[in-house]
Amino acid sequence: MRTLTWLGFLLLLGLTPPPSFAQNPSASHSENFKSCLQGFYDCDHKQLTPDQQKEVVDIAKNRMFHNCLYGYPDCSTRTLSAEQQQVIAHVDSDRNLQNCLNGMGDCNDSQLSAEQRQVVHEAATVHNLQNCLDATGQCDKSELTGAQRQVIDQAASVRNLQTCLEGFEVYQCNPSLLNSEEKTALAQAAHDRLLQNCLEGEKDCDLTRLTPQEKQDVAQASYDRNLKNCALGYDDCDRSQLNKSPRQPLGAKSPPASSASLR
Repeated sequence: MRTLTWLGFLLLLGLTPPPSFAQNPSASHSENFKSCLQGFYDCDHKQLTPDQQKEVVDIAKNRMFHNCLYGYPDCSTRTLSAEQQQVIAHVDSDRNLQNCLNGMGDCNDSQLSAEQRQVVHEAATVHNLQNCLDATGQCDKSELTGAQRQVIDQAASVRNLQTCLEGFEVYQCNPSLLNSEEKTALAQAAHDRLLQNCLEGEKDCDLTRLTPQEKQDVAQASYDRNLKNCALGYDDCDRSQLNKSPRQPLGAKSPPASSASLR
């Protein structure tokens, strides 16, 4: 009977859950203080000491001052001091003026003084002239003087010639705007590009448009390039071309190779 009593007691001990250790209140308090300092929503101000509450409020004010200083949307000047509000007002005025000078959409003309409006108008005139000169952005020629329009037309003519000379005929070049001298220069530039392509062995080479001397130069360049490829053991080596004369026209048949040349 006594044995059963002790067995029941031991079973009760086994079924009883082990005691749980209480959480460290100082650690929880420290984490809450950090959350409050960082402005997190899980901050419980009731757990803070008076000194901690003051520190949290000061940091929140500094954070709000920083947000207002950089124009962040969550800026609220209600919690700022009078001196800080003056600083923010001055910074906002400078930021708005800069936006107006740069032609940005968030420019508020009503916040500008008469002198600032004049400066902004002059800056817009300069921007418009620059856009017309570069053919970028919005260009309003109605805002230009007669002398400025002449300069714009000359700049467009020079830009069109440069575009044609660089070979962008299809998309940007307008040959109809070129005079006789410019068309001659354009033809020479196109021929020079063709010759360069042939010398470099490019696919868009048209030998029929080259002079006899240029064809010989291209043949020499092709021979030298093939000779180098063969010497380096490259796959694009054409050994059948090695028996030809460097000045022999491309595509010409080679003379029968002698036994000495094949060694």
